[in-house]
Amino acid sequence: MLRSATTRSAGPRATRPFLLPAVAVVLLLLASLGAPRAPAEEAGTTGMPDAAAALAAWQAFAADPPARLDRTGPFLEYIRNGGAVHIVLNEGVLGFMHGDLDDTRKAVLYAAFLGANMAAQLERGEPGSDNLAAMTGTLAAYHALREADPTLEVPALEPFATAQANGTLDAAVHAAVTGTAAP
Repeated sequence: MLRSATTRSAGPRATRPFLLPAVAVVLLLLASLGAPRAPAEEAGTTGMPDAAAALAAWQAFAADPPARLDRTGPFLEYIRNGGAVHIVLNEGVLGFMHGDLDDTRKAVLYAAFLGANMAAQLERGEPGSDNLAAMTGTLAAYHALREADPTLEVPALEPFATAQANGTLDAAVHAAVTGTAAP
């Protein structure tokens, strides 16, 4: 289940309206890529992936995010309809969704954000959005994108990449989510 969150700085504020259209565009792109169909889906029955299938799809995608967008279907379906994971969409960590980045790269980063968040929840056995895991997965996908295109720079991710290199990613993610200054 996906939910938008409010962020806080001096006080509560609503999620910026431009984030939701960006998320919608990327979700449409991911849906249009189509995942390989399971035999149950081909037979006309509903083939809702279980946790193991969702994790396997995530792992296949995470092995080479720029080349494996076709593997996102099962884990995105599980997130949307499985009910076992809950992901809060927070503007502080999803800044890469708005900006000049092309839709395919946004899809790679967003799928990494969602998939890593899902995997962390399933591995610990309880629902609850995990922004640190989500950002760690996003940064792994970002590094893979940069390997393919060394000129790529996503300004919204650079502070997190620096924090990860300095061993302070947890504090940077917490500051971004709460709207407070990083230590």
